[in-house]
Amino acid sequence: MVGCVQSYVFSCHIKLKRQFSKNKSKLRGTTIFIEEDFSNTVHKERMKLQPYLVEARTRDNFAYLRYKYLYIDRERLSLFELQASFSRERYEQPMHN
Repeated sequence: MVGCVQSYVFSCHIKLKRQFSKNKSKLRGTTIFIEEDFSNTVHKERMKLQPYLVEARTRDNFAYLRYKYLYIDRERLSLFELQASFSRERYEQPMHN
């Protein structure tokens, strides 16, 4: 069928899930996609964390997303922590006149 998307929800043993994740790269170039399935709330948080991820990587830090947390150099940070530290940095910067 052209234009149809069929999705499957896997609720299975963790070893089988890992095996799917490990082998999903073999499906590149096909019409089969395996993606993470997060709730709407978690998905929105991950989208908000994306700019922080890009910024961390441009500063040559080892950074990645896992669930709803951003790991920068093995330190786990939530969106709330990142927003708080960003606003604190802006407040503490000297004003240029």
